[in-house]
Amino acid sequence: MIIRPMVRPSALQKYTYRYLSTADKYFVPDNEKILKSNAPIMKRVDAYLRLARFDKQIGTKLLLLPCFWSISLAAVPGALPSLYTMSLFTVGALSARSAGCAINDYWDLDIDKSVERTKYRPVTTGEITKVKALGFFGALTGTCFAIAYSLPPLVTSIGLLCVPLVVAYPRFKRFFKYPQGMLGVTFNMGVFMGYAAIKNVINLKVLGPLYIGSILWTIVYDTIYAFQDISYDKKIGLKSCAIEFEKNPKLILGSLAALSTGCMGLAGYLAGLHPIYYMFLAGAASHYSWQISTLDIKNVDRCKNMFLSNQYLGILILFGFIMGRYYQQPKEKEE
Repeated sequence: MIIRPMVRPSALQKYTYRYLSTADKYFVPDNEKILKSNAPIMKRVDAYLRLARFDKQIGTKLLLLPCFWSISLAAVPGALPSLYTMSLFTVGALSARSAGCAINDYWDLDIDKSVERTKYRPVTTGEITKVKALGFFGALTGTCFAIAYSLPPLVTSIGLLCVPLVVAYPRFKRFFKYPQGMLGVTFNMGVFMGYAAIKNVINLKVLGPLYIGSILWTIVYDTIYAFQDISYDKKIGLKSCAIEFEKNPKLILGSLAALSTGCMGLAGYLAGLHPIYYMFLAGAASHYSWQISTLDIKNVDRCKNMFLSNQYLGILILFGFIMGRYYQQPKEKEE
């Protein structure tokens, strides 16, 4: 039985198909030729995707969760948070985190060459020049502001304050002993942006404790992450909380985790959330306890996996805020 083509061969056939035999007039795509012709483009796209850490979205999730927390807090008692606003922040967080990666690689070219985990990044290998990385950062930052433009003006104002923090943060590890603290200050500005996107105000009574708790959370998980590179950091002369906490990591990180949990609890109390919130917060506290009790700073893989697990801690808190606001009675509404 001879299989015939479903359509007549076109003038473009030589670019897209090849005949398997002269007798059987059927053909299949010449994928090899297509791939070869598109190879330079795909290689360039792949380099920019790696610059944006598109294959490693844990950073986006950790950036996005505090935004979702405050969006949930801004919801009306008895209602769920705005899915439209959350979707905008999802795109914004993806762009913002990618921008942060680009500016980080721009500054850290000399450092990344000396660290095993980072020496194959596209700016380090020369696949993307520093100028192009800076341009990529600018384009992504522009995308963030385009999204912010559709939200209340206060969101854009907060975003403008974030830009110098994002640009400056990568430099802090060169002179500041606790760069994870600066990361926390920068990374959690979404606490204010998410709330402002709904209310167009900043309620420091509630958001203040939430912001501090979020900063402490960031210090905990990023210090655990930094233990992977502690030997390289010492060799190069970089600063890190991992180095400062190395002698007693469990006590220090455990204390920070407890303070973080306390701040989260205070934020929920001041917001007048339903007691169901504290059930989820207890789950997050248990996760903290598991992290600290099983921490092994010499085990690189364990530190990496523990860092990754913090997305689940953040999700527990998110569900707590959502349920706490949803089951809250109108008379319990915050002032």
